[in-house]
Amino acid sequence: MAANKLPDTIEQVIEKTIETIESCKNDLLDISLATQQESDEIRIKLMEIKQEVIDVIDELDDLQKKEKLARVRLLNVSKNLRDYTEEDIRDAYEKANTLQVKVRLLKNKEKDLIAQRTALEYQVVKNKDKLAKAEKANMQIGIALEYLKIDLGNEEKADNPRENLGAKVIIAQEKERLRLAREIHDGPAQAMANIIIRAEYCEKLFDKNIALAKQELQKIKEQIRTDLKDIRKIIYNLRPMTLDDLGLVPTLTRMVEELNGRQTNVKINLDLVNLKDRLPSVYEVAIFRIIQEALNNIFKHSEAVTATIKIKRERDLITLEITDDGKGFAYEQLTTGNESEGFGLLGMIERVDLIGGEIDISSEENIGTTITVEFRITGGK
Repeated sequence: MAANKLPDTIEQVIEKTIETIESCKNDLLDISLATQQESDEIRIKLMEIKQEVIDVIDELDDLQKKEKLARVRLLNVSKNLRDYTEEDIRDAYEKANTLQVKVRLLKNKEKDLIAQRTALEYQVVKNKDKLAKAEKANMQIGIALEYLKIDLGNEEKADNPRENLGAKVIIAQEKERLRLAREIHDGPAQAMANIIIRAEYCEKLFDKNIALAKQELQKIKEQIRTDLKDIRKIIYNLRPMTLDDLGLVPTLTRMVEELNGRQTNVKINLDLVNLKDRLPSVYEVAIFRIIQEALNNIFKHSEAVTATIKIKRERDLITLEITDDGKGFAYEQLTTGNESEGFGLLGMIERVDLIGGEIDISSEENIGTTITVEFRITGGK
């Protein structure tokens, strides 16, 4: 048996453990999906009840005004009995009494609806907490699985900094998946649920008020446009289609123009030298992701005013330099301190390693940060 190969019995135990954990992960996913579906149904019901409460309050307000007028008339009739017939007196009394009963019933209905609304709002909060715990557990299970799938027979891994780096990248990836799942759930998923509710409301309006139904349809169209823009933003952040279709230069140019067009506090400069020809796809994706991660850190943590991205090609040598004039950081953040910024830097290091390049990260407090990446292009697309 080879020195680095685990005994069959240990390998089998690990494989069985992986299978069991994956099964638990799937069960946890089923629970999360069921909880999510329940939460969506509760939100739909909650919106319906909120609308019903508004309708009841409006109806109650109108009814109380009528009831007040009826009481005034009854009082007037009671004071001047000789001026009214018996039928007028009976009619005034019955109307006042009927309206009082209706007001009482509507108040009870309003009270019941508010109680239902409160209970549903509590359930939404409770399910949100349950989902957060399930997501955290799912992330931890994912990390454990990745660790178990690493070749445990390699005795050098325990003291290998590269493996420690890889482990942290695994954690970063799991956190990014969790962030993306939340972004989709809180954005497009909620938006779709809301559109369904409004569409159902619109259906009911067609039988009662065509003009109002048309107004509601217009609002639905506007909401869909906004939601579509959000979905495209999520897709673009995952992988811009222009990166495959047009290449790195147009994609970066468009990204920088869009970022500078927003109301951000950081002005981004883009300097491209000798990049007329496209690079092999693997390198274009790596460069784009490194820049994305660097900009993410700059926007979130640097407090910079200006950032510059410079890419230079000299034959097969590519040099990427990203600088900012922010507050800087201590390099120890890779292992301690600000987790999110550290994971971003670790992700860059891992990407550079995958394309066989070298990376240098230098930072000085109150001066800024410079990230320099160098690699040589080998092979085709």
